[in-house]
Amino acid sequence: MRATTIFLVLCCCLMSRAQQEYIYRLDFTVGKKNFVDTVEVEFDHNQVYVPVTVDGQRLRFKLDTGSSQGVVYDDTPISGLQRMGHIRSQDATGRSQEVGTVELPPLTIGDLTIKGYKATLHRRQVRRRGEDGIIGFDLFRRLVAKIDVRHQRLILTDRKKLLKNEPGYALPYKLENHTPRVTVSPVAGQKAVVVMDTGSRQLLSLSRSWTADCLEKSAEARQQVEGRGLGQMAIGNFGVETEAEVVFLGLKTVRWGGLELRDVHCVTAQGNNHIGAPLLTYGTLTVNPFRRRLIFQPYEERTDSVADGSPIGYCQIGNQQLRIAFVPRDGKAAVGLVWERSKAYHQGFRQGDVVEQIDGLPVSFDDFLHFRAVYDQEYLFTLRDRFGVLRTLKAEMPTLERMKDE
Repeated sequence: MRATTIFLVLCCCLMSRAQQEYIYRLDFTVGKKNFVDTVEVEFDHNQVYVPVTVDGQRLRFKLDTGSSQGVVYDDTPISGLQRMGHIRSQDATGRSQEVGTVELPPLTIGDLTIKGYKATLHRRQVRRRGEDGIIGFDLFRRLVAKIDVRHQRLILTDRKKLLKNEPGYALPYKLENHTPRVTVSPVAGQKAVVVMDTGSRQLLSLSRSWTADCLEKSAEARQQVEGRGLGQMAIGNFGVETEAEVVFLGLKTVRWGGLELRDVHCVTAQGNNHIGAPLLTYGTLTVNPFRRRLIFQPYEERTDSVADGSPIGYCQIGNQQLRIAFVPRDGKAAVGLVWERSKAYHQGFRQGDVVEQIDGLPVSFDDFLHFRAVYDQEYLFTLRDRFGVLRTLKAEMPTLERMKDE
């Protein structure tokens, strides 16, 4: 009996390993060879969206280089998904969970038909309207891509030499968990390995552990701290990151190889360091899997002289600091993080506050996320603080503050 049990366990382990290995095989096919295709994309709320057609349905998939492969949701309107088994998946907050995997029916991106594309199947944590799924970095394991959101286009090609000499500042990348990592320098003399993650809405987020180490070593880094607070903001596929100290930073320069990104505001978060999709508002990004290079070309590159008089290229960023972030809590919107120097803080919003009502009407997290607020108009918020005490305050919609400033 024991021998039979051991045999069955061994078989299950082998099957699980076989499933996982199969899931990450790049065995999808593209219906063209020796091609160059230009796909029209959208850049909406700091995210890149690609039009995808499946079975005659036009869908909208987010382009997420921080995801190893595609993602569809349990409410994505696609029939004919072929179940492929299960795999343990890890989200942006570091949580892991066993999820199902599926093979999608043939899908069309631009003029390209892709067959055998794999995706994990998730239940949504946040129901963002107009987002039907995710195209992951696996698409770029065999295709060269250039993302140009200013001109709303994604160039895809299988020609290895076509974008070989693309102008810009190149960084070699390594794959870890099937997603690209590059090395940058957020503070002079301090290097950081970051995920190139177009699924992130923050231009730069630095891990709490890396930041703590950097602040301990560098007086220059300590001078660039803009504030501290307790909070959470990252929402993964399996939940919200845990509360922890958050450091607000205003970095003078972030070195991307030979290029300086100047005046970069960011916060710390759980997990890895990330460079997100907002970088794409400042230049194009080319992914070359054959040379393992990410090439950033600023739309408006400037030059300056360093101490020895030699010129250096730089890109003026000047992004706004994160003012406030909301996370789901028991189906409602809660203040996950608020900066003490923000207008929202001075109007009375505090970390942990749960929005119960707006102008006397109950609101769910989904209602709050899609609330049609008007700039400069005040609303009556009924809030429940972290101790369960109800209070009201009259304030502008805090989620509009950053958008208005930008």
